[in-house]
Amino acid sequence: MWLRNKRPAMEAIGGAMWATATGAVRTVTDPLAAVADTHLPGIGYKIIALFGAVYGYNYFWSSEFDNTEAYAFLDKMHTFSLAQGLAEEGFWLSESDDAEKRRQKYNLDCLRLEQEWDSALETATQTRSFDALVAGLAVDPNSIPAEVPKPVSWRFNMMPYGDGHAQTFPFQSHDANGGGGGSNLMELGSYGDYINRTDNKPNPIRKARHLYTSVYIPPTK
Repeated sequence: MWLRNKRPAMEAIGGAMWATATGAVRTVTDPLAAVADTHLPGIGYKIIALFGAVYGYNYFWSSEFDNTEAYAFLDKMHTFSLAQGLAEEGFWLSESDDAEKRRQKYNLDCLRLEQEWDSALETATQTRSFDALVAGLAVDPNSIPAEVPKPVSWRFNMMPYGDGHAQTFPFQSHDANGGGGGSNLMELGSYGDYINRTDNKPNPIRKARHLYTSVYIPPTK
């Protein structure tokens, strides 16, 4: 009985809501339909206009994607140039590679100086002239190294990392990401270990990480 008594009011409220919703929609669609009927008479023109709108929509987003891809390519090339510049400076060398590079440069300098000494001494011995020895050992400005080797070369692996390192900030256990879960999408097993530089990607994808990332994440927190 209560529902029967409330039914007229409920029907009136529902009808008013439907009329309001349809009126709002028709306020937008009726002018568009009138313009379409005026400029596109017949179903054939309307179908052609629909295909044109779809084509224009796809062309617009295709152009935007091409521009975005071009910008991403330039950004990757810029990052690659910076990485190459750091590589020429020895930033990516390990401690053993840096020591080997310094030792090689030292050996080459020793060989060059020994050859100059032997050549000057041989000339002075043949001519029996001390002045010839001094002239043979004269310093050539073009052969002087451009700069004195730095005692310390700053390298990437000199940055401290690891959860147990004394010079890194502690990583709270409650802030760590767990293993697989509902929000763990497109990952194989886990998020990896950020603080210990443990990558969660498999080896083929790991080598191609530069193809889908352009942000450098520092090795420590």
